[in-house]
Amino acid sequence: MEGLGDLDAFIAGCDATKISAFVEHVHRRFSEAQAQKQKKVETVLSTMHEQLLQLSAGKKVQLNSRIKELLASLNKRRDNAAEELARCLDSARAKKQSLVHSFQEQEKACQVRSAMHGIIQELEREMKELTQEYTIRQQELGPSAPATAPADSSVDTAEIKPRHGTRENMKQCPSRRWLRMEWRDLLTD
Repeated sequence: MEGLGDLDAFIAGCDATKISAFVEHVHRRFSEAQAQKQKKVETVLSTMHEQLLQLSAGKKVQLNSRIKELLASLNKRRDNAAEELARCLDSARAKKQSLVHSFQEQEKACQVRSAMHGIIQELEREMKELTQEYTIRQQELGPSAPATAPADSSVDTAEIKPRHGTRENMKQCPSRRWLRMEWRDLLTD
């Protein structure tokens, strides 16, 4: 308040020229202060802008580097996954081939077993027929028939001397015709 009183006394002692000069001086000082303040604000803003640009450029470089690293990692993972998939496919194909081959071998073995079983059954049937025929002939011939003639199908064909072909040939191919001929030869002896 004391300052205001001095100001009032100063104004009362001044004429219009002094007051006008004082107002102009105050206005000029205010404009200078405003300009300095504006300049400081502009300087701060310019500095902040430069810092933001530098920070943005640094972040951009970091992001580009990180993106390149991620892309390289993804490409490597993709290549590894493709190689692993190719290995798995090759393994699956090999297993499939092995299984197919195994199944084919088993099927062939089953077919061979089935064929051998059929041949054995046929031979057993033929042996039974021939044994029955031999028994009937033996009964027809009466007591003059050989006493050592076989009575069942357990005849050892290796002991029979074939009259048609060599023994080795007959062993390798014991056909029904040969068996019949051998039994008939025995019956007619």
